[in-house]
Amino acid sequence: MPTSLNLPRIGTRWVLEVDDCRKTFAVLKEQDVRFLEPQPREEGWGFAADLVGPDGNRFTIHETRKPSATTYWALTTKKA
Repeated sequence: MPTSLNLPRIGTRWVLEVDDCRKTFAVLKEQDVRFLEPQPREEGWGFAADLVGPDGNRFTIHETRKPSATTYWALTTKKA
């Protein structure tokens, strides 16, 4: 077995893309799913929360930030 499996936070991890990370977090928390943080973390690209399955496998639920009308306008407007 690779030694990376013995190191914390190293190894294979499943990332599950969800529409609403905070809502999914709340639903799973109610079902006694064990998360590593008390709340989803906000990053520049969106939201994420790490959880541990019953067999000790690690998973991440992930929500990519949706572009807003402002960012769409900025990308499509010609610059002088």
